[in-house]
Amino acid sequence: MGIDINENEGATVTIVPAEVECKFEGEFKGESLERKITEVLSNLGMPRNVKGFDYVRQAIVIRAVNKRLKLMDVYSTIAVHNNDTQSCVERAIRHSIELAFKRGPQGEIDKLFKHSIDPLKNKPTNGEFISLLADEMRYEMKGGEL
Repeated sequence: MGIDINENEGATVTIVPAEVECKFEGEFKGESLERKITEVLSNLGMPRNVKGFDYVRQAIVIRAVNKRLKLMDVYSTIAVHNNDTQSCVERAIRHSIELAFKRGPQGEIDKLFKHSIDPLKNKPTNGEFISLLADEMRYEMKGGEL
């Protein structure tokens, strides 16, 4: 069973619950969008062994393909297809982002997020994090055009 969430021509997201994976059909400069997101998240210091890592990756793929989809709808989609609840998805994503911002290399974090982080909180919200990375992926997928 899959869901297509398609805004960009030729790009579809299929979430397969039995395999708990999110695939982007097509290529991203010779590699899959999922692989590129995995690389970026790892470079930011997000640990791969937490459930939120997969949820963040799925959310970024979904938002890269359809930026109009509301964040709560993204959480719901991920929750349904991973047999989890929306609140668990949101919390797991938040925890993963917190770990990345506590443990990750500050230079990589600063390079990507620059001045978009609230100085009092020292980390972006889930929506800010997902949207920024989805925008970056979309920008690179289109060869530098947003």
